[in-house]
Amino acid sequence: MNHSQLKRYFVSSNDTLAEVMKVINFNTKGVALVVDSNQVLKGLLTDGDIRRLLLKGVKLSDKIKNKFNKNFFFINTNNLHKVDLKKIKKKIVHVPILKKKKIINLLLQDDLNYNKFNNLVFILAGGLGKRMGNLTKKLPKPMLNINGKSILENQIIFFKQQGFSNFILSVNYLANKIIKYFKNGKKLDLNINYLRERKPLGTAGSLSLLKNKKIEEDLIVINGDIYADLNFSKILEHHKRYKNDLTLCACRKQYQFPYGVINPYQKTLDFIDEKPELNFLVNSGIYIIKSKILKLLKFNKYLDMNNFINFLKKNKKKIGIYLIYERIFDIGNKSQYNKIKDIFYN
Repeated sequence: MNHSQLKRYFVSSNDTLAEVMKVINFNTKGVALVVDSNQVLKGLLTDGDIRRLLLKGVKLSDKIKNKFNKNFFFINTNNLHKVDLKKIKKKIVHVPILKKKKIINLLLQDDLNYNKFNNLVFILAGGLGKRMGNLTKKLPKPMLNINGKSILENQIIFFKQQGFSNFILSVNYLANKIIKYFKNGKKLDLNINYLRERKPLGTAGSLSLLKNKKIEEDLIVINGDIYADLNFSKILEHHKRYKNDLTLCACRKQYQFPYGVINPYQKTLDFIDEKPELNFLVNSGIYIIKSKILKLLKFNKYLDMNNFINFLKKNKKKIGIYLIYERIFDIGNKSQYNKIKDIFYN
């Protein structure tokens, strides 16, 4: 990595969390290097660190001064010849190379050198797409074009690049359009199967059709109208580490309330809070589910995912949250579709 490439990772301890997120999204490697004016490496901040900070309530406008990792693994150039780099790179994703405390290089795992995963990717592609207007009269929404390919094909290829090869598409509306195009997945060197919803089953009800299939690994469930840049191996790792029954991927959204809010009974707050900024965690439509949870679904019965998750929570199943801040587009209506087209075509 040359110096100009390395600079893509540099941030200052005076930068805000939002500024660091932009750097990480730009370099796409999941890490920022905290350096001083002499390029002395002070610490690291990874995408995982940022997720944990946001879940703790740290604001995007907060500086990272005391929030980055100062206890990190690195290699000094004097010892470089003694190090087995292959073994290190299998265990550690980001390895700074230092010379007199200055960062001169950064070793990274090859982005395309993903492990192979047996996990099933279950894509919900059966919706009517009513909010898309005339665009979905003759074409199911997941087959709408983005960047030269359908939303669904972009999604499947992205999973393939990360080592996933087993897919089930839940289809209903204009199902033959999808099945005729992808067939069994052979042209993409993948295994693609289908579950036909004879009636709309909702975002969780369609999973009930899997009850009679032998599924041992955790499965990834994703809406078929999502376009996202996510590392799914990291999401699976998070799911397993915390032993979740279901992991919900969530985005953090901010909303500026347009009125002054009165707090007459909260002594710790101002009596009137003028136009407060509200923060919410929003469901992204991406889930990791333990296969044994499927047995709790009633076969071929309509059920939305939010109701299923609430049911699991009431029954003391472990629900985890994986916070995402990477680029993600939920193509829910015509204006959102046109917006994403503008991003990729202009």
